[in-house]
Amino acid sequence: MKWKFLWILLCSSPAYAFPEMIGHGYSSCKACHYDSSGGGPLTEYGHTIAEEILSVWSFQKEGDTFYGLVNTAPISLNGDFRTLFQHYEDSNIRLNQRFPMQREMSIGFDPSKNVSFIGSAGLYGPNATEYEYRRYYGKITLGKGLGIRAGRFMPAFGILQPDHTKATRELFGEGKESLNLEASLTSKWFEIFLTRIAGSNSGIATSSKPVVVQRDDRNGYAAKLSLFLMKGVQIGASYASLSDDASIPSNYLSYHAFVGNNKIWGFAEYQTWSNGDSKLYGTVGYAPIKGLWVKVEVNRASLDDPEVFGTIQLFPRPHYELLISGSQKQYFLITHVYL
Repeated sequence: MKWKFLWILLCSSPAYAFPEMIGHGYSSCKACHYDSSGGGPLTEYGHTIAEEILSVWSFQKEGDTFYGLVNTAPISLNGDFRTLFQHYEDSNIRLNQRFPMQREMSIGFDPSKNVSFIGSAGLYGPNATEYEYRRYYGKITLGKGLGIRAGRFMPAFGILQPDHTKATRELFGEGKESLNLEASLTSKWFEIFLTRIAGSNSGIATSSKPVVVQRDDRNGYAAKLSLFLMKGVQIGASYASLSDDASIPSNYLSYHAFVGNNKIWGFAEYQTWSNGDSKLYGTVGYAPIKGLWVKVEVNRASLDDPEVFGTIQLFPRPHYELLISGSQKQYFLITHVYL
């Protein structure tokens, strides 16, 4: 358990995706992210929304990619840089550390309105000296909400909340991208993803010092269905059937729900695994002013160890995010700059 925690801590980096945007009327992630299921680089529209909805204050068009200094359409450049300050203590581990979690650049190419290609390269975790290429894919929109995507990315499963150390992100978390073929359909009332997973989702961190490395080459299928019942109300379910290198099959089922608006909200995800394990993540949040979120989060990896966090998330200006969170076991500060 000790090594498992260290691996997740050192080699994960949250993707820039916020389920809270459902309360603003954005039921699907496709409008703001190149990644159909959320996370990763923002589209130009996504940068505009980050400026107008998330930021406490800003100058006009301050949220543009690279502050508007780079405008090379149909090519777009994006960057994500995160630093972690953390204290963690339990019966086995005591940690005090500061290190860069993510130093990543992404490039997008949009040869036409309905076709996009994305690639990223970055350094992840402490002491990283060699680049990892976690995402590279092409996607095409066929009209009426139908999309096809192929390449290396994270399959759609459950709620893509940004903290990949939470229990419900263990199955498909940052650094566990795989080679996939995905079909998606989005309408006014629902969104569905069907994914064929073809392996090669080993999250490997390279560094100048030895680290624990988990190789996880899985094959199988994943599916996710979300129902948009009304503005700010969404329910859904996900299913994954995977086999590892030893061809041992495992099944995973997830249920999620979101209820709220742009001021107050709550969402939760419950997972059951074929090994008998269950996982739960839930949060209740409040936005006293634009760009400031105050949240209570519950993270449960099993019935015996629920962890409750108090969290403050601040977006003072476009391109900046500050997150402060603490529980009985740990407290941490994450700074994020996105370009």
